Amino acid sequence: MTDNKQLRGQQDRNRVNSQEPYEVEDLHQKYPNLSHEQVRDAVIKYGPDRKNIENHLASMDGKA
Repeated sequence: MTDNKQLRGQQDRNRVNSQEPYEVEDLHQKYPNLSHEQVRDAVIKYGPDRKNIENHLASMDGKA
């Protein structure tokens, strides 16, 4: 079954899909000192859990 983008909940807010450009862009806007590739690579490496990704990005960006 495909993802219904009209149905959004807490689970959707806690996850990031590296295949969705707008989700990677959202993180990139939060960490503008990092490249799109760094953000996308973090999503791929640390999985879809937003908390893990943001912890890693913050450490790379010096915001930790």
